[in-house]
Amino acid sequence: MTGALPPVEPGALASEPLAPAFGARRLRLPVDRLLPLGALVGALAMGLVLVRATGVPVRDALAAFWEGIGAMGGRALSPGESVDALEEAIPILRACWSGERTVDFDGEHYRVKGFHPGPPPPHPIEIWIGAYRPRMLRLTGRLADGWLPSQGYMPPEQVAEARRAIDEAAAKAGRDPSEIRGLYNVGGIEGDADAWAETLTRWAEELSVTTFILPAEDPAQVEWLAGEVIPALKR
Repeated sequence: MTGALPPVEPGALASEPLAPAFGARRLRLPVDRLLPLGALVGALAMGLVLVRATGVPVRDALAAFWEGIGAMGGRALSPGESVDALEEAIPILRACWSGERTVDFDGEHYRVKGFHPGPPPPHPIEIWIGAYRPRMLRLTGRLADGWLPSQGYMPPEQVAEARRAIDEAAAKAGRDPSEIRGLYNVGGIEGDADAWAETLTRWAEELSVTTFILPAEDPAQVEWLAGEVIPALKR
């Protein structure tokens, strides 16, 4: 988080970069690909109140695309350094949303001095981490508001065990594990709408998932999910 950052005044939201997202309800901000502008991510996330966002998903740093990071001026980190860097980034993000006029942080990977993030969001912004490996799972339990694995990287039969690791880390950190939102990025389920509804209901009960993110690759799929799967879930 070193280098020049666009000025942000307390009375102004950094909304221009969010113009393409107007009308959306959630915007994915891949923090691991914005390492040189990490503090700016915090300021931009506050602008998400314009699109009623509730969470900022942060990808597992171990799954980052180092080539892309390098293309944006970042430096390649080892897997261990990636986790260390994310652990520094999270308190910076929270400080950006705290309402404090100035954010300062002096870490090994990120340094922020005299950064003015702007006005605080009118509602809490959650940090959801897509963690898969043991150390990242423990970090999620200590620091995150939500856990967001994807079905393509972690099949349902592995979710419960990983969730236990998160809950144990949360308890050791003095947190209530139930405060960590359980999410699941669904890649696909075989069968008709009733089969989808039955599977999602079972996963919600067995995997401690309260929020599913469903695939929506085209309008027809969105219509099918909204018109058939969701009503089947309510029956």
